[in-house]
Order: sequence, then structure tokens, then C-alpha cells
Amino acid sequence: MQQTFRHITDYMQYLWEGCGLFVSVHNLPLAVMDTLCEINFLCNRHTNPYCIALKTNMALFDRCREVQIAVAQHCGVCGECCGICHAGVLEYLYPVPWDGETGFISVSGFRPAADAPDYEKAMHKLGRCCEEFGMDMAEVTALYHRHLSEVVPDRAWLDVLMHPLQDMLSMVIASCLSSDRADGTEDGNPVLFHKICTYLQMHYNKKISMEELCHSLHYSESYISRVFRSGGGRSIQRYVQELRTEEAKLLLVSTAMTVQEIALYVGFGDSNYFSTVFRSIAGISPRTYRKQNQKPNRQR
Repeated sequence: MQQTFRHITDYMQYLWEGCGLFVSVHNLPLAVMDTLCEINFLCNRHTNPYCIALKTNMALFDRCREVQIAVAQHCGVCGECCGICHAGVLEYLYPVPWDGETGFISVSGFRPAADAPDYEKAMHKLGRCCEEFGMDMAEVTALYHRHLSEVVPDRAWLDVLMHPLQDMLSMVIASCLSSDRADGTEDGNPVLFHKICTYLQMHYNKKISMEELCHSLHYSESYISRVFRSGGGRSIQRYVQELRTEEAKLLLVSTAMTVQEIALYVGFGDSNYFSTVFRSIAGISPRTYRKQNQKPNRQR
């Protein structure tokens, strides 16, 4: 199965480098996201330059994570579709169902052409987004036209490329879930485990309050901690550190933000502590990671 995971990441790399597509996966089981992250692939992240630039606005970043949950639910009902997100990005969505939930593949980085019927709709959404989050419309519009492509791919061509990825992801999800059940790691409350993961993925860049988490999910701290450790194989604190580290990796290689700025952005109040945690998870310091992985004049 590890080989299949490697095939997935190699295929995603090909889609980016060989086909010029910004493809990301979202709302998959924790076991699958863990393995993908272990081989240096980021989940639940839109990686086109426009989205990376906008997500430095923390309130907008929070909204994006909230919207992803609604998008997953929409994909579960409507199946494959194409739409324009709240920030005006045209994206294609491919559902990946699992165990009563729905993950999805996003192919983003596009915008309607100025003479296309959806252009006015995209500009309206972008205007509302700028107004709501206090961003300069002229600056954001410049980023929009600079970083998003109006060359929208043919849907039939995308289907040919995305359907194998759907199948590979479904295969590893089924295997991971089957292995978890056989090992007893999801005994107790798998529904609650998924809700905990969702909450943490939405709030990891803030100070996580166990009191607020327990109040939100209506369970005691001891029970939530036990369910998460059973399903995730580590503590909630460690999982939050891992989420922050994966976000930091993306920012290190795709932005000019300083290590101190990234530390604060992903939820660490102290940059020295951030570097310690980053090294314990990634095996190297943030600066070394940036030096080894940053690609001149390219953004993933």
C-alpha cells in the first residue's frame, strides 16, 4: 500500500509539472492524510499562488476552511461539478466518498475569461470577499489576473486525468479504514473522531481550548482525548503541532514570509518553540527546509 501512496504523490507531481494543474485533496481520513504528509504531500491546501497570497489574511483563511466542509457535503450530494469559490476562483471538484463521508479533489487556479458568462459572477464574489475581509479590491484583482489562468481546461480531458486519482485514493482509503478496524484503532466512536479532526483542522492556527472543543462536541475532555488517541495514535496536542508544521512547510517554500511571521501565522506564539517543534516533526530546521525545497521562480 505504501507503493500506492507513492504512486499517488508521483501522479500529483506529474499533474502539476507535466500538465500545469494545481490539484489538491481535501477531507480525507486522518490515516490517509498522515501517510501522504509523511512523503511530503500537503492535504487540505489549495496551492495555486493566488490562494496562497490571499490566505495570509487569517480571517479569509478561516473562511476557506469552513467552506471546504460545505464543499465536501455538496460533492457528496451533487457529484462531480465545476463552480466559482467565494474568492472568485474557478475550480473543478471530484468527490471521493468514504465511510459515510465525502472527501474531494480540487483542480483550481482558473478564472473565467473577461467575455465569459461567469466573469461577472466571479467579480461579484471577489468584490464581496474584499469588502468582507477588508482587502483592497484593486490589489486583489491584480493578483487575480496575474496568478489565475483564463485558459480553462476541457472537462473531458480533466475527467481522464482525475478519475484514476479518484480510484487510487478510494483504494488507499478502503485499505486504511479496513486496517484501522482490524487493529481496533477506531473502536468506540469513529463519528466523534472525525468531528474532532474537522474541528482541529479548522482551528489549528489559533489557541486550541479543550474547554471550547468539549463544549462544541458535547463530550468530556477525558472521553474526547481517549477517542482521539485511539483513532489517531497520538495526542490532540501533537496532531495540532503536525497540522501547523505542514502549513508552515507550504509557506516556507511558496512565500517570502520570515520564519517569525510564519510561526505566528500558523499558531505559535514563540518562534523558538516553533523551530523546536518543526525540527522534531520534519527532522530539520525551518530555514534548512526552505533552503532545500524552495524552487526559484516557481510556485506550487
